[in-house]
Amino acid sequence: MRIHSILTIATALLAVSSLAFADDKDKKKNLNCEVVILGGGAGGLHTAFRLAPTMGDKVCLFEKENRLGGRIYDVSRTPGGPVFGLGALRIMETQEVVFKLADELGIQYVAAPFEDDLIRARGVSANDSDSLRTAAYPRTTAGESALYDQLRLGPGRANAGKYPDMRSYMRGTIGTENYQFLADIFRFRGDFTYPLSAKAYLEFLDEDWDVCCTPSYPVGGMSEFIKRMAQRATQKGARIYTSEPALEVESGKGSRYEITTANFVVRTNRLIVAIDAEAFKRVEGDVARKIQKQAQFQDLMGVKVASINQWWPSAWWQNANPGKKTRRAWTTESCVNYIEIPTTPYGANQLVTRSVYEDEKSCVDFWEELTSRGTTAVEAEIDRGLKNMFPNVNIPKPLKTEVKIWPAGWYWLRAGSPYSNMDIAAWAIAPLQGEAVSLVGESYNPQRSTWSDGAFKSSINTLNAVFGLNLPGQTATANGPINQPGKGKNGLADFRAIR
Repeated sequence: MRIHSILTIATALLAVSSLAFADDKDKKKNLNCEVVILGGGAGGLHTAFRLAPTMGDKVCLFEKENRLGGRIYDVSRTPGGPVFGLGALRIMETQEVVFKLADELGIQYVAAPFEDDLIRARGVSANDSDSLRTAAYPRTTAGESALYDQLRLGPGRANAGKYPDMRSYMRGTIGTENYQFLADIFRFRGDFTYPLSAKAYLEFLDEDWDVCCTPSYPVGGMSEFIKRMAQRATQKGARIYTSEPALEVESGKGSRYEITTANFVVRTNRLIVAIDAEAFKRVEGDVARKIQKQAQFQDLMGVKVASINQWWPSAWWQNANPGKKTRRAWTTESCVNYIEIPTTPYGANQLVTRSVYEDEKSCVDFWEELTSRGTTAVEAEIDRGLKNMFPNVNIPKPLKTEVKIWPAGWYWLRAGSPYSNMDIAAWAIAPLQGEAVSLVGESYNPQRSTWSDGAFKSSINTLNAVFGLNLPGQTATANGPINQPGKGKNGLADFRAIR
């Protein structure tokens, strides 16, 4: 048994070591490409996949890692075995763009309605928020759904932009105890603890409230999207390079732009940056700096996330909550905040759980530091946390534990930003006036933060606006949004099923 830790420091070391190549451009190979895509995550790869049929080898994509996919990252217990996601995991029923892409790529998926939940806070366990509220939050004034309606649809929303951040807006609108109740019963703590723009977060919530209702899981994992898009892009001639971090993006001499990677000097007339905002801050060059200085870019806030998968010798969770089929459990009482147990045959047969999925920064920092001590320390802490949630269950020692620390798992707009989410999506199509540069990816589409849906739609925005494609799903043009999300109507159960 061993732990596979992929930490922030690994990316930093790769960038530092790669800088040695940048000292002498004469030693690097020269490449010419009509379109250069920097970043091989979902957004960048989707862009290459769509351009390749008409542009062929004029399209070049460069990815810093030795794999493609970005936050779509599936791992296995044994080499060549079935995989399970450390990042993106599912598609929700109303995400039509992703389903259509899956059908186009021939990806099979299985619907799996969420079953029973277990929530623990203030020393109380319950299977729903109403029961927990009655037992542990007697001073609250309304149930979960009613409180969210008050935040989203109440008269106080007109003044949301006047509050310093989303936390302040929530406390000022529904009161401290109600705020704490909502924070404790939601699986993701970052939404309640990061200094987020209240206006932008509420815009996100309007649309995400309708991300309904039944999740589907691709057979083979979300990485099937990545593998199949890469295969089709290369079959049409697109050139894809891995282990090639972009070190410098500058104005070109013989071309519009010149990109320096670990082994190449690449010249192009059209540049698509599909590197997420936090990582792009480390790219040098005059063009990169112009983007980094944009107010819209500086208002993007990455959320640090820890994800831990574990494979087990037996399905110990079957007896975790007598009379219930518990598939998700979460708590505020430890940094083992949220465990998810797959129900579709492909995932369930692996005897795997996502034992930790944490975005509260102090806990993520804790997992990162603990991981540096090795397998034993991480597994012991998870064991303590799981026994707190499931006190009467015999939990065996896992067969394997795998940790991933995401420096920025998803993005919001920071508190005080004057921009809407749709402003950012429109800006990303052409962030520099007079330049042939676009930004693509979930990082630049906070309206769909936390979803691969956001990366694909960002790609579609640029493909339609810049390259004249007519793909469904466009939400913005360089001149602004082309549609606005409607008010949510499905209510609490659907909102609780997101992400």
